Formats: sequence, C-alpha cells, structure tokens
Amino acid sequence: MEKNIKVLDLLGPDIRSRSNAGAIEKIINESGNAKCVIDMEGVEFISRSFADELLEICKKSFSVIVNTHGVADTIIKIVSKSRSIRKEKHKGTEKIVKLRDMASLDLYFATF
Repeated sequence: MEKNIKVLDLLGPDIRSRSNAGAIEKIINESGNAKCVIDMEGVEFISRSFADELLEICKKSFSVIVNTHGVADTIIKIVSKSRSIRKEKHKGTEKIVKLRDMASLDLYFATF
C-alpha cells in the first residue's frame, strides 16, 4: 500500500521552517509500513533547513519526494548534494596567547 502526502495541502506553497517537516514525519510514522510518497506539486519555495530535515526524514523512512519544481527543486538538489559531501575537520594552526593585562593586549594587537 502507498501513502501519498500532498505537501501543498498540508503546509502551503511557501515553507520556511525546519519544524514544518515534523508534520510530514508524523504522517509517515502513522502510516505504519506503507510506502510514503511526498508530493511537492504546487510548492513554490522551501528553506534549506526544511529541505535538510525533509531529506533526513526520507532517509530514515525510505520515503520518496516527487513533483518538485522551480526553487523548491533547486533547493532540494543543493541540500542533497551538500549532504553527500564528507565534511573534513581541519586541525587549526592557531596558537593560544596568554596575556597578563590590558596593556599587554594592546601591545599584542599593535604588532599586526
């Protein structure tokens, strides 16, 4: 069985908050083992944070997103691509300088 979630009817055409994805997640959780299709037809704009949360929900629940277009489609693609890039942690070369008082702070910054 397949559950179709019409995002336009649920959240409207302009979605700007990560928390709005919770409404979709709730429906997915209530649908049990049904395959969920998240239909974005008519959705004009979504924020990066909403797209990120929606993609995480889809990943956990094996749901799919369909009928994206325009800005919403572009945002989904950008966020999806950025989620697939492994972020490397860089060890900084900054050093910690301990200063005794404001005069030594002034002197330290005067050297730049």
